[in-house]
Amino acid sequence: MRIEVRSSGFTTSEALRAHLERRLGSAIARRADGILRLVVRMRDENGPRGGLDKRCRIEFELRGGPRQVVEAVAGDFYAAVDAASRRLGRAVDRALDRPLG
Repeated sequence: MRIEVRSSGFTTSEALRAHLERRLGSAIARRADGILRLVVRMRDENGPRGGLDKRCRIEFELRGGPRQVVEAVAGDFYAAVDAASRRLGRAVDRALDRPLG
């Protein structure tokens, strides 16, 4: 599985990247073999104005399935990553538990 991390409007710190990898790892640990690729896009939409503007968008591609997207917006990137990771775990479970055909 490949994980790509892209950021817009800020520079991703090593601490944030490590947090992201931990959260993604725990969200998909049981199902990692069914995931081909993850693309994480983090964006600070309002810049220095602040507010609930930190967006974490995760695109994922499953083996034999379509590309899907989950996202979350919060006041800081750590909270956005946490929420998006939870959504990712639920979406992957739903998609892989769905019967084929």
